[in-house]
Amino acid sequence: MHKLRSLMFQYRVTYKQIATELKCKPSTVRVVACGKANSQRIRQAFADKLHCEVADLWPGKSSQ
Repeated sequence: MHKLRSLMFQYRVTYKQIATELKCKPSTVRVVACGKANSQRIRQAFADKLHCEVADLWPGKSSQ
């Protein structure tokens, strides 16, 4: 989570931006970011925005 937050700050990405793009609620995006829910679509959006891989942001989680 710490790495995700620092990359979000670095690239100026907000939960609301990702939620708007994916047409979902910012709270949903935040829950997935914390690792309490699993949405491959939201995780992939984070990875694309932050120029890294899903596995880098959520180590130990399946990237399938």
